[in-house]
Amino acid sequence: MVRFLFLTLTLCLTAPAALAQSIGVIDFMAAAEQTAEGKRANEKLEATYATRQTELNQMKSEFEKEVVELQNASVMMSPELLAERQQALGMKQAELQQRAMMAEQELQQMQMELTADIGEKMRVLAEQIGRERGLDIVLDKAVAVYIGPSVKDLTADLIAKYNATHK
Repeated sequence: MVRFLFLTLTLCLTAPAALAQSIGVIDFMAAAEQTAEGKRANEKLEATYATRQTELNQMKSEFEKEVVELQNASVMMSPELLAERQQALGMKQAELQQRAMMAEQELQQMQMELTADIGEKMRVLAEQIGRERGLDIVLDKAVAVYIGPSVKDLTADLIAKYNATHK
């Protein structure tokens, strides 16, 4: 019985201390977009996207032009020639779709490579900031359901430290 009372008393006295942890949050997505390196990476992605989109639009225009030409000339063609041209257009359409998928995969791969490097550097700096501030835990703001007023938002600190460290 004495042990039970001692255990209960110990829990009651230590529970508030356990709840009084200092917590910080960082919006890593916003921080990555706002750093100088993140902005350069985004510009590179956008430039690559624009180039691929221009290439695909040109291929699509050429394909559509050939479809219209075939439709207009189809009444004058033999069934064999018409079938041959339709098959060739089908192959061009498949090539166009394949190139679009390859461009999308290329952009996704490029984005993963660019953001992985930035993300790893940010995590190291976030840990340093947390230690410097004496925090018990630093969380990604994206996983928090609720953030109370006592939680410190370290996003601006991370952006500043990242830009100072990684020029």
